[in-house]
Amino acid sequence: MVAPKHESDFVFRGADSTDDSQLQLIHTHLPKLAEAGYIEWHRETGEVSKGPRYDEIEPLLDLIENHADELPPNWP
Repeated sequence: MVAPKHESDFVFRGADSTDDSQLQLIHTHLPKLAEAGYIEWHRETGEVSKGPRYDEIEPLLDLIENHADELPPNWP
């Protein structure tokens, strides 16, 4: 079992401190991923862990991570 992460551990590729990526993460991305069942997100604590449907997207996430150097610059 993988230990839960905190929402502050997530950073968008190519994001810098002037981006509103943290707001997008908290107000858009995490709620959508949680609603789809890919993650469990506890707003009160900021804790994020794998959800019941995480296995469905894990191969895609592995592919993106393993080939990150082949993606276009500033690709999400």
